Amino acid sequence: MTGPAKPTAGELGVDLESLDWRTSAGADGEGLEVAFTGPWVLLRKAGDRAPVSVFDHHEWDCFVQGAKAGEFDRAAI
Repeated sequence: MTGPAKPTAGELGVDLESLDWRTSAGADGEGLEVAFTGPWVLLRKAGDRAPVSVFDHHEWDCFVQGAKAGEFDRAAI
């Protein structure tokens, strides 16, 4: 059994530009931006306003733990 469908960024009813976007972008402007709003974590490419991916906090925590553990290092090669 699955829970309710995850909303899209547009369905959240928040002004995406008013959120506090944190960026990982380097001097070249490449990287990611992340914003936290209620139960949702939003992710987008730095410098790009769309698309925006939506994650719940559990999904985000798993992603961060995996990144810290090096699970995505092969994807960077």
